Amino acid sequence: MGFKREIAENPNTPATILRKLVYERDKYNRYKATKNPSVTADILAELINSENPEYQPRRLYNFEYNSYKDWSEFWLEYPNVSSLDLYSVLLSKELADENTKFNNFIVSKYSDIPQFKIYLANKGEKKYRLSLARSSDTPVYILEKLAKDNDVDIRIALAKLHNRPLHILLKLSQDSDVRVRQNLYKYNQTPVEILEILKSDESEEIRKLIARSCKNISEVLIHLSKDSSNEVKQNVAKNSNTPVEILEKLLREDNIFSISNHNTPSHVVAEKIVSTKDSTTLHKILERSLKTYPQISSDVWKN
Repeated sequence: MGFKREIAENPNTPATILRKLVYERDKYNRYKATKNPSVTADILAELINSENPEYQPRRLYNFEYNSYKDWSEFWLEYPNVSSLDLYSVLLSKELADENTKFNNFIVSKYSDIPQFKIYLANKGEKKYRLSLARSSDTPVYILEKLAKDNDVDIRIALAKLHNRPLHILLKLSQDSDVRVRQNLYKYNQTPVEILEILKSDESEEIRKLIARSCKNISEVLIHLSKDSSNEVKQNVAKNSNTPVEILEKLLREDNIFSISNHNTPSHVVAEKIVSTKDSTTLHKILERSLKTYPQISSDVWKN
């Protein structure tokens, strides 16, 4: 039995600790924490109103308020919490559901009013801000507010669409969260101004992504071919849009080339075959067969 599970089952565990355990990654630990005699009604109320159904306590998700059977099962499930407190938990859920219905009604009626959109961008629930961030019809002045949203999911959603004004994309390219910057890159759709920033991003994963699929921007690939990371350089070698002179340079200066890139000059492959001592690499090259590199002399293959 794990240490956290023992704490979750211990009836003397303080409610402050249980409040943390009910959000544990382990499902069984969460269940045991909600069943602990020390669990309080406010913890159950917090869980029942959670946006993530994963944290909903048993018998609370899709609960039927007016069903005697549901109420009885719920009460038996949490016998250590007073019936009055349990009822207040259910009322909080019912109130939250009614508020959601009301908010949805208001949004459907007034969503086109500029002042209301500003309100949603500043103070609206997350789902409404996400909707604004994902819409291609959202006005620029709203996008500017969303680009500064404290919730990273909003900024990620904003970065995913390629048809954003350049100044919004430039703002997001400086975001502190790597996931936002990574979602700015879209094959053959990312503006040159954004590529110029991302090619020097502190995240190796972003530079690898650009190096592997960047198209028709030779300057970016030339820059990445000088990257401090060999994995980035390897992705440049794999990119079929990389200029031949860069492919040759990568082999001669860094001993990096890609078998999968058919634009790799045949004489570069031949040099690699002659110079390599690695039997695994040789085997991979030979698997491609002579037809892949028809200009390589038969003598090279025989040797």
